[in-house]
Amino acid sequence: GLCTVRCDYGQSPTGCRPGYQCTTVSRFSEPGTVVYACVPGDDHPFVLSACHQELLARGVGFCPALSPDESPEGLPGVVCEIEDPIWISPVLAGVAFRPMGIGEEPEAVFTACPHGLAMLGAAEILAGLGVNDVVHLGVYNCRVIAGTETLSQHGLAMAIDYALVQVEGGPLYSVLEDWEKNQPSPKTEGGKLLRAFAQTMFDQGVYNIILTPDYNEAHADHFHCDLTEGAHYFK
Repeated sequence: GLCTVRCDYGQSPTGCRPGYQCTTVSRFSEPGTVVYACVPGDDHPFVLSACHQELLARGVGFCPALSPDESPEGLPGVVCEIEDPIWISPVLAGVAFRPMGIGEEPEAVFTACPHGLAMLGAAEILAGLGVNDVVHLGVYNCRVIAGTETLSQHGLAMAIDYALVQVEGGPLYSVLEDWEKNQPSPKTEGGKLLRAFAQTMFDQGVYNIILTPDYNEAHADHFHCDLTEGAHYFK
């Protein structure tokens, strides 16, 4: 076997130290487990896509990943194929992305690269609102839209659910507690900030679809945001 490090484009423009290249490697004794890692040489380097290059140009670190190409339970003919899969840095534009709860440590997020750019856009909006922490309920989940055999955008790692935000040195606002339902001109500070976050993401085209608690009860505690191609919907 050989001990290696994962490629990390947040640490190096090539993802690796000099004399090493980022390429796919099978884990010793587990040939079915393949990752991008740094190994000596320069004959098969990882090729950056235009999306990867844009992330790097905007100062965002990431580690390349492989698409799991798995299927939702009971639907072997439906495949969750991820476009330019990456593990993106959990701190974007100074905003920490925390999974599930404000007390959780920020963690790298597995996502399609185009959605990584959307996460960066959302983080820039949050930073402009004075937010430095955001809690999300997940990005990738190989599943279909309820009641259909159509892949959810989560199954393509092209969606995220935002649940809470925290203003730097200040209060924590949750979609469940602070969103003012069916109120385009909210009165409370939390309601104003959450409305501004969702509305600005939509107005700037960060996401194509944004579903808030105004949409239905299934979204009472989060904003579902996705990149459905050709869509343009905010509720």
